[in-house]
Amino acid sequence: MNQDTLAVGICTTSYLSRIENGLVEPNEIVYQLLFQRLDLDFTSYFEKDSQQEQLIEQIYENLLSNETINEKELETLRLIYEQRTSPSLQIQVDLVYGRYLLSQECIEEAATILASLNDSLLPSDSREWQLFVATKTYYELLIGNYDAILNREFQSNSKFHLAKSSTFEQANYAYHLAFASHRAYQFSLAKQYIEEAIQLFKHRYKPLFQVKLYSMYGVILNALGQTDGALKEYHAAIELLEYVPTIATDNQWSSIYNNIAFTYESNKQFERAVHYYEKALAFKNDIHTRINYTRTLLFGEKKELFSKEIHELSKKQFSEGTHHHMQFLLMRAFEKIDTLESLDTFYKIEKTVFNYFSEAEHIELMLSYGPLVAKVHEEAKQYKRMGELYQILFETSEKMRQRISNGHHV
Repeated sequence: MNQDTLAVGICTTSYLSRIENGLVEPNEIVYQLLFQRLDLDFTSYFEKDSQQEQLIEQIYENLLSNETINEKELETLRLIYEQRTSPSLQIQVDLVYGRYLLSQECIEEAATILASLNDSLLPSDSREWQLFVATKTYYELLIGNYDAILNREFQSNSKFHLAKSSTFEQANYAYHLAFASHRAYQFSLAKQYIEEAIQLFKHRYKPLFQVKLYSMYGVILNALGQTDGALKEYHAAIELLEYVPTIATDNQWSSIYNNIAFTYESNKQFERAVHYYEKALAFKNDIHTRINYTRTLLFGEKKELFSKEIHELSKKQFSEGTHHHMQFLLMRAFEKIDTLESLDTFYKIEKTVFNYFSEAEHIELMLSYGPLVAKVHEEAKQYKRMGELYQILFETSEKMRQRISNGHHV
């Protein structure tokens, strides 16, 4: 049956086309008339649609909770996604499937789905927009596009549009806004969002998400210089891991101890920082913690251990152009500085690294390494470069101060 024949006396052909493409949701009477003309049972179709909607909502809930999706549910989701037999649900199916892909680190495939929906969805209370903004935010967190997250929230006020979703979904979104704000060095804004997430999550039992809230709140408090508050949050997370062993994975323990170590490192308590980095490495020998540990050995003047760690890191394969790789290059230059006939190599490396830190806006790393690098130039009587570095550090600390205090959008 062609569209004109099906639509006549019920709706316009263009409206029917929009229904078929999932762009509008007609009322039940229009559906009943269309189904009657097609000699189909609307009630059974509606029940099937309702069952599918419940399934994709359950899968989405499991994804947010980091819970396992069983093979049967996953196969059903794939079929609905690929066969596209539920036009009224298709956008929601696409987004939940995209969120699943992100959980499996299939970033490019998920990005294609999100890109196909960019121009067809506008901020609203619709379920489609709620799923879109939450999934897009999660994608942008994974690729490090924090400014895009904050700018979109400022322009669309999606927190308001999510108000009719579950409080757990709202808490997840607020948590992600806090994460993005922290990474964009907007610590006051991050504190506001994480406290909203904590308030929304009250009285719910999802221990893994609760650990994430404790950890993120601790990270933000430490960034604001509230060391005691940060340590209190981390120890609350440790208590929860001890009480709920099913979530106490090596990753969780390593993450918590790494955060505690960084808090002590930030306060120049290098002995304690080394202790907790070593505890973290005992659970997971990952490159991020290893770099943090080596940096603390450098700052804490543990020369013998530092040289040993640099030797071990030299055996690792680093991804080019990452902050881990740049930190390694700079630390290796520090380790070799006494054996160089001249300091030219050190100067070239530190300029390359600091240019990278500046372009990538790694403000904390610039402020951490800057004084030590400037001291090398001072001792070598390279006063011009020393002055340049102190100017860079002053401008960087001013930028940090402004971001901490203003809490506005990027």
